Amino acid sequence: MKWEKIEYPWKGVNIPDSEIDSRMKLFDDFVTYFGFDPMAWGESVGSYERLLYGRHSYNNVANSCYYPYGWKKPEDVPQHDHSLLFKKSGTSRIVYVNQPYGFDRVQLEEWCNERNLIYVICDKRYSFYYPDNTDMVLVMSNDTYISCFDLTYWPQRWQE
Repeated sequence: MKWEKIEYPWKGVNIPDSEIDSRMKLFDDFVTYFGFDPMAWGESVGSYERLLYGRHSYNNVANSCYYPYGWKKPEDVPQHDHSLLFKKSGTSRIVYVNQPYGFDRVQLEEWCNERNLIYVICDKRYSFYYPDNTDMVLVMSNDTYISCFDLTYWPQRWQE
């Protein structure tokens, strides 16, 4: 995974000109509110639990490196789509943002519980991929979730 400079990732994709500015504003508001610095594409990793708890060993697990040579494949967040990772430099705060067109809440909850992770379902109007049409789900460690309580109106500002 490669951490990159934060910029709206879907610029130049089939988004009508009339909508791009509002989507980019939602993106900028999200990044500014949480104080994220770098971002990365949400991709398969060996252990999302390790990644979201800020451990550099997230790919150093037996079931991630040798697929398809007999090991299990790297894991994905269930029903992931238009997903990004955001990080606050100098901390272990990493948030996975998933923006699918729909998802199974029970499956996501089971997946998170197995990994000791927290998820927050945001109001669809905050989805910066396709507002009011795609869901916006934040997945993070308990530590990251607790540190967000220092932010004004967290999580009420973002939740449904």
